[in-house]
Amino acid sequence: MEKVGGSEIIVITFLSIISQIPQAYVATKIGITTNDELIVIASLSLTIFGLIIFATVLMDYLRGRILEKHPLQTPFLAAATSFVIQYLLFIWLFSELSKNVLFLNNSTSLFVFSQIVSILIPLSAIALLSREPEM
Repeated sequence: MEKVGGSEIIVITFLSIISQIPQAYVATKIGITTNDELIVIASLSLTIFGLIIFATVLMDYLRGRILEKHPLQTPFLAAATSFVIQYLLFIWLFSELSKNVLFLNNSTSLFVFSQIVSILIPLSAIALLSREPEM
């Protein structure tokens, strides 16, 4: 991994926090109670941390593949790509599992599960694809 600057991490962190606002809105609309606030906040925090890692790895990959016209072009592109992938996975999981027997009366658990799995899938793919081949 090449040297990643502090300004790039700040941009990715700021964008990751902003990107979770719509999902926090979804959490309020599904009816979280006061007992579930800490669980949802922890889920959002873990997702933000995962997005920062995912965007940083993606930024390093993109930096070697594209010509930069501006120093913050690659962090913005990496952040946007990681958010789109995470959102699509979240929406897909949330909609597919909403009628599942496990989550019929517990939409907060469905939200947390969808959040965590939607960021674990890309991070697991990165881990698998970056392994050294065994001989």
